[in-house]
Amino acid sequence: MVINLKDQNTTEIYLSIVSLGLLKCIEEGILNYDDAMALLYQPFNIEKLEAKFPELGSAIHLGSELEDVASLIPEKLETSIREIEKMNKELIISNINKFREDDGLNSPIYDIN
Repeated sequence: MVINLKDQNTTEIYLSIVSLGLLKCIEEGILNYDDAMALLYQPFNIEKLEAKFPELGSAIHLGSELEDVASLIPEKLETSIREIEKMNKELIISNINKFREDDGLNSPIYDIN
């Protein structure tokens, strides 16, 4: 499946929503860290995301480190999750008005094969 996200604000909203959902699923034990890495927090994409979308890239980067935080400093895991959630929510808030103004012109396009 390919999801075509045409502009920065739509991309940041979309991936922030995915990130928030993954964090919730990790906390509830529905998904594990490997699942989250495979779905979004992929280390090989971080450099590209940080270059094109610095704030989003930073949030995804932190998400890719959750397993390490959980195993090495578990007392910091909840703080780390809350920090990523805060970053994602701020991205949604900062982009949603522009998204609403475009009357759906930049909505995600799904190519499902």
